[in-house]
Amino acid sequence: MKSTEAGANDRPRVLLVDDDVMVLAILEAQLGPTCDCVAVDDARVALEKLAEQQFDVIVSDQVMPYMTGDQLLAKAAESWPEVERLLITGYADLGSVVKAVNAGKISHYLAKPWQGEELAEAVRAAYLRCRNVRQQKADLEHACAEKRQALAALEEGWEFLKEVTQLPRKPGPKARAEGQQRGSQQLLRAVNGEPMLFEVLPD
Repeated sequence: MKSTEAGANDRPRVLLVDDDVMVLAILEAQLGPTCDCVAVDDARVALEKLAEQQFDVIVSDQVMPYMTGDQLLAKAAESWPEVERLLITGYADLGSVVKAVNAGKISHYLAKPWQGEELAEAVRAAYLRCRNVRQQKADLEHACAEKRQALAALEEGWEFLKEVTQLPRKPGPKARAEGQQRGSQQLLRAVNGEPMLFEVLPD
C-alpha cells in the first residue's frame, strides 16, 4: 500500500463557494499560497464544476441564494463522497449545521469570523483525509483485479483439466507389446496361407 502522507509539494485542489465575491477574494488570498483554488459565486455552478473536475476539498458559505451551503454539501456527499466538505457559517446558522454534521454531510465547519491559519489547517487536514480515502479505494480495486485474474487462471486450468481427462488414453507399454505380438502372429498366419483374424485393439 502506498503512503498517504502528503509531501511538501502537494497542493490540494479546493472549490470555494460563496455568493459574496469579496469573501471569495479573502478565501483565495488565505488559501492561494498552499492550494489550487477555483472560486464560484453560485452553488449550482459549484455542482457543475464538481462534475467536470476533480477536487479534494469544498469550502462553502452557508447562507446563499438558490441553495444553502449544507444543501450543496449534502448533494456533493451523494455524488462525490470522497471529497471533503467544509462549511463556513455564522452562529445563527448553527442549528442546520449541527444536523448536517450529524448526518455525515459535512466534515468540518468554521464559525465566522474565521482565522486564515485556522482555515488553512482545516483544509490541509481535510485534504489528507481525502487522499487516504482515495488511496484505500485504489488499493481495494487493485486487490480485486488481482483476485479476478487469479480466478480466471483457475477457471482456465479447470477447463484444461476437464479436456485432458476426456481424451482417450494411450495404451501402456504392456498393451503395446501384446498388440505387436498379436500382429506378428497374424502376419505369420498370412505367410503360411492361414486365414487372418482381425481384432479391434483397445485405445
